[in-house]
Amino acid sequence: MDRSNEIKFVLNSLRGPFPLVPERGCQIENMDWEFLLAYAKGNNLLFHVARHALNEHGKNIESSALSRIEEIVSSGEKKVQDIQAGIRFLQNEFPQDFVLHKTFRNYDRIPNDLDFLVSDFTGAMKALDGLLGPSLDIDYDEDKAVYYSKEKFKLHLHGRCSWVAVDYMDYADILSDPRIENFNGVDVAIPNVTMDYLIHVAHMNYEPMHFTLSELVYLHSIEKGADKDYCRGQARKYHWERAYLRTLKVLDDFYEYFFDSQNPLDEMGGEYMMPKTFSRFHIIAAFLERGLIMEPLKKLPKALKVLISGNSYGGFYTAPEEKISGVGK
Repeated sequence: MDRSNEIKFVLNSLRGPFPLVPERGCQIENMDWEFLLAYAKGNNLLFHVARHALNEHGKNIESSALSRIEEIVSSGEKKVQDIQAGIRFLQNEFPQDFVLHKTFRNYDRIPNDLDFLVSDFTGAMKALDGLLGPSLDIDYDEDKAVYYSKEKFKLHLHGRCSWVAVDYMDYADILSDPRIENFNGVDVAIPNVTMDYLIHVAHMNYEPMHFTLSELVYLHSIEKGADKDYCRGQARKYHWERAYLRTLKVLDDFYEYFFDSQNPLDEMGGEYMMPKTFSRFHIIAAFLERGLIMEPLKKLPKALKVLISGNSYGGFYTAPEEKISGVGK
C-alpha cells in the first residue's frame, strides 16, 4: 500500500528544525492517522509530529484522531518537563562536567533516557550514589550505570563510548571542545559535530543495527560539518573502517531518496520504509571486522532472529515514545 501521503506529512513537519528537507504536497483530508502516528512512533518522531499536526492542522483533523493527538501531546509535554528536570539536576547538583550524547537531534525529541559521558566514571558513580541512591544496574565491562532522577526519568551514566564491550573511537576526543545546544528548552553540552556524527554512525551499526528517520535527517543536517577524514581514521584505528564506509553509502542513498527535491516520493514502501535494518551481509561483516564473535553468540536467539527475519527493530527494540498515552491503542 502506498504511504507517501503520510510520510510526506512527517517530512514536512521536520522542515522547521531541518531546512534542508524539501516541502512536499500532502492531503490532510485523506490522511491515515493511525498509520502516520505508528510510523512517527517507530522513527522517534511521535511527539514532534503530533504537536505539528495539532498546531498547524488541528482544525482539519477528524475528531477521533484529534483526540488521540491531543492526548499524545499532553503526555509528551509532561515527559519534556521530566527531561528538563533531569538535565538541570545534572547541571546544578552533579559535580562533574558531562556531555549528553546520542540524545540530541535538533528537534523536540523524547528519548528513552539521558545518555551522558564523564571523564571520571568511578567518581561520578560515587556522587550519584550520594544524590540518588546506589545504582541497581551497573555494567563494569562498559563503565555504564543507570540512575533515576527524582521525576523517575532514566539517567544513563557512561565512562566509555562503547557497545558490546569494545570501543570505536578515542574517548578523550568526545569530551573535548563540546558545543552547546538547546534540547527541549534547556541549553546543554553535547559532543562537537565530528564526534557527534561518528558516535551516531558507530552506534547504529553495533547496537540497534538499524536507523530511523530521526537519525537519518539529523545526520544529514550535520554531515557537512563533520571531519570525514578524521572519522575514517578513527574507524580504521578501531577496526571498523569498511563498516563505516558501507554505512556512508547506505546513508547517501537514503539522503537522496528522502531529501532530493527532484524525487516526488509518489510511492513509499519497500526498501526505503523506515526504520531501516542493515542488510544481513552488512551486519555480519561489521561484527566480524570489529572482531566481535563471542558477544553475538552470548545472545544467540536474538542474533538468529535478526538474521533470519532481516529485522532488528520489531520485537527487539522498544520505541522511546512507546509509553506516551494514545499510542498503540
